[in-house]
Amino acid sequence: MEDQQQLTKSDDSELPPSNVEFGHALKRYYEFKENHMNLNHGSFGASPKFVTNARQEYIKDFESKPDFFLNFTHPKILENRQIQLSQYVDADPQDLVFVKNATEAATYILKSLEYKPGDIILMFDFVYGAVKSLCNHIADQYQVELIIMETNLEVIKSKDNLIQIVQSHITSYGQKIKIAIIDYISSTPALCVPVKDIILLFRENNILCMIDAAHTFNHIDFSIRKLDPDFYYSNIHKWAPMPKSLAFIYIKKEIRNRLFSIQDSQYRDFSNIYCLKETLEFIERLGRQRMMDYCKTLAHQAGQRISDIWGTELLIPTENNQIAMINVVLPCQNKELLEKLFNPKFMLDKLQVYIVATKYKDFYYVRFSCYIYNQLSDYEFAANLVMKLLQSEGVKK
Repeated sequence: MEDQQQLTKSDDSELPPSNVEFGHALKRYYEFKENHMNLNHGSFGASPKFVTNARQEYIKDFESKPDFFLNFTHPKILENRQIQLSQYVDADPQDLVFVKNATEAATYILKSLEYKPGDIILMFDFVYGAVKSLCNHIADQYQVELIIMETNLEVIKSKDNLIQIVQSHITSYGQKIKIAIIDYISSTPALCVPVKDIILLFRENNILCMIDAAHTFNHIDFSIRKLDPDFYYSNIHKWAPMPKSLAFIYIKKEIRNRLFSIQDSQYRDFSNIYCLKETLEFIERLGRQRMMDYCKTLAHQAGQRISDIWGTELLIPTENNQIAMINVVLPCQNKELLEKLFNPKFMLDKLQVYIVATKYKDFYYVRFSCYIYNQLSDYEFAANLVMKLLQSEGVKK
């Protein structure tokens, strides 16, 4: 275990009271600039002062005696953080490795496998873009075939349909499938996938399955031990109050010896790993379940309110998608106009808010993230702002 000095890195006065009201009352505990409205939490997360200040203290400790810290303090802290992480995700500590982000995790796993020509990498069409690009590179290098499981609006509304598509592809391709990549919560559109049932399907057919769970940590309840995947990785910095960037990989014991060894360079900045302790303290103070329940409830309320203001509907009904992100169909489907109005620089510089127009199949929509420092009025403001921008271009509801 780490020494006592390393157990108290941040001032408890920076922690909100356990009964603090979620919403704007929490913003004072974060680093946000005045008037900035963060509706895109799911992309990068946000760190509270309690955690960012702790990180600076760890850096100061390192710089005050680098050799001692690196050789004696660092190993103790790293071991402790691995144990803390294992308790949170319900896995053995030795099966977990810290990495920078989910893309790095995917790269390590996919590049560690041995391929032969004709092998198949299987994925849904909503796979994260960087992962798909990586798979295209592997396909070119090893003559591997990428098989994309195509979806549509009706399919993504039904968990049974998603499971059925997986089963049909297993039936069609069988042991040619080297590995399947399944998002737990996909990015665009934001969709919670029934991974437990899907993992069982691949397990029954002796097919490796990699769970891209970039959005799950502190967002939904999960237990790696109960899911029993071959590979599982998640960003910690997205939905936990953690500095950028930090993720973890889980690798099933039985297949670990088939992969290259992964070790962090001793010269890497480990300060974000160190303050995992303070991150979990922040979560414990506010209540993990309370945080997740608030975000999901707010997403349900915001989805209803935005779709009412826009006169549209949710891409995926919240009753089929119990997460803290919503996808609301835009009242305008004109590509050129939407690209003009939803320019990131214009949004952030002029409006102090970031609203992203995205396309799934034939539908343009906005993905909103809901977090503990948000409240319904944020989404009403955003919805009305979009309507004003559209109306200024002659678009009527």
